[in-house]
Amino acid sequence: MPTGRGRRITERGTKLGNMSFARRRKLDVSNGHAPRVYSTSVADLGYPPLRLRQPLVVVVEDFGDEVVASWPEVEAWGAGSTAADAINCLKQEIAALYGELRRIPERRLGKLPRRWKQALSVVIQG
Repeated sequence: MPTGRGRRITERGTKLGNMSFARRRKLDVSNGHAPRVYSTSVADLGYPPLRLRQPLVVVVEDFGDEVVASWPEVEAWGAGSTAADAINCLKQEIAALYGELRRIPERRLGKLPRRWKQALSVVIQG
């Protein structure tokens, strides 16, 4: 069982898996109506020390009563009652994940977190 930061990253993956199930379940019980899905760009994370080198293309899924924004490359997501809320939550998640992975030596990361760290390092400066 991972400890410390590794455990949080593992727990994050578990939460992501649960979210995917919750989204599927929500779709199943909504009389078969698919969510409205579109993409949009994020130009900054809202944290002045961190700057995006390039805009991120994020996926937004509007279920009516809940909106989920995600950046699939690092399996990060945020949810809210509006697209703006979901995107702001996603920005916080991306910034937190970047900060956490930055502090962990690469040799201590598993295959997936290593890929997340690499992807985040390409687009975030700071």
